Amino acid sequence: MLFKPAVSFIVKDQQITPRKMGNRVFMERLLFILFISWIALILSTTSQAAPSVLLRPFIIKETKNNYLSTGLRDMLASRLAALGMTVATTGSANNKSALIQGRYNAGDNRLEVEIQRPAEPNINFTVTARRQAALMAALDRLSADIGRFFGLQPMSRPPPPYLPRSTPHSPVSHWRQSRPFNIALKVLNVGDVDGDGQQDLILAGDDRLLILKINGDKFTTLAKFNGPPGSHILGISLGDFNHDGLDEIYVGAENSDGPSSYIISWQGRKLYYVDRDINYYLRVIKTGNSKTALAGQESGGTGNIYLMGRQDGRLIPKQRLILPTRVNIFNFALADLNIDQEKEIITMIRGELWIIRPDGRYLWRSTADIPEALKTVMINNKPHGGRERRIIVDDINQNGFPDIITAGAFIIGNDKFNLGENKINILAWINNRPKVLWHTRVLSDDIVDYQLLNRPQGQTIIVGVRIKHGLSQLLAPEQCRIILYPIPSAIRKTKRKKL
Repeated sequence: MLFKPAVSFIVKDQQITPRKMGNRVFMERLLFILFISWIALILSTTSQAAPSVLLRPFIIKETKNNYLSTGLRDMLASRLAALGMTVATTGSANNKSALIQGRYNAGDNRLEVEIQRPAEPNINFTVTARRQAALMAALDRLSADIGRFFGLQPMSRPPPPYLPRSTPHSPVSHWRQSRPFNIALKVLNVGDVDGDGQQDLILAGDDRLLILKINGDKFTTLAKFNGPPGSHILGISLGDFNHDGLDEIYVGAENSDGPSSYIISWQGRKLYYVDRDINYYLRVIKTGNSKTALAGQESGGTGNIYLMGRQDGRLIPKQRLILPTRVNIFNFALADLNIDQEKEIITMIRGELWIIRPDGRYLWRSTADIPEALKTVMINNKPHGGRERRIIVDDINQNGFPDIITAGAFIIGNDKFNLGENKINILAWINNRPKVLWHTRVLSDDIVDYQLLNRPQGQTIIVGVRIKHGLSQLLAPEQCRIILYPIPSAIRKTKRKKL
């Protein structure tokens, strides 16, 4: 019941009860009162301004780690902005809700913040990371504590396109995001699935695929496909190796017995199997400027990687690729970075980005872990290759030299980039070291996978993120969202002298 018979209400100093009027009139007035009360509650809630804070660079105990001072501040600032706070990193604390001063002790990877408010006692929060590479997760916990202190809860939507900058690289200022998709995203890719000349988006969950048509910034469902029972998708790639004008989808997958990949293709109005139960992990790789090849990795032994070919209708290994032992088929790319007619190997080893010469000597390696991805390749029932991020090689700035797209953040020479940030970077290889050409804003949701999308209006980085749900939605189905980042045309004007 909405009310008890004995309850009475006051409207304009006149007492009304159900006994003095018809039930319909009484209910209309009751609903009107409730509506006015609801509006007043909404107005009172929205009238409360979001907390505004001034965030100072972190005080670093050890001099050798001073480069982290602004990086830690900026990472914390992006997380607080994602919670709805107004964050300043320069200027005065006047007219601010609080001043926040952080400290970092590398000895025990301890992060501390002190919140200073006018005429209020200072408040301190402390978190500890197991190692320096886990600082990003520690900052997540720290920002959540600060948000709760100010009465804010983590939002499920992405943060505004705001990124405090401590580097000269300008993040994209315009981006688009999709509606949520009900799929536990593992990997994504793009390609012309149905042969209409347009790029399609393929999203893969654990054992199923969702094919989407890309219409500007919107997505419509083209097809769905369920993989074999018990299979787990690790990677998807596309290529037309049967020369019928359509891209086949090569699904690198495994089951409880090891690799169990399959190939599907568009026929008529549906996707059908071309081949299945292939005992290699499969992936289409670039071997030249516009050349591609099908690679396969075996299970057992060292997990050798081969260029594959067909014989009597069966896929068989044709040529072994000489790669470092910790490289797996899903986390490397080949590119002639030095323009010396030899292809360097770009890969992730123990969570670090490595550039390796064909003879096995390394040219460069990052000194910071890449944020952890959501998939790990298992070979001999053991994780192989550690944490993975897709490595994309393309001539983004159209100057005749390959560039690298990957996620995470790096410390490169004297350029100190924020450790562990959740963003996409475009790197150019200049004077035997990477240089950041451009990066996206920091994302609050977890980056699952990403790919380069070529469109008539220019290139776009397409990013799949896992939507974070609050505790109230703990049992809700896992969802993902697609974010589109057009690469600024100014990037394509970047020139470089030949080495």
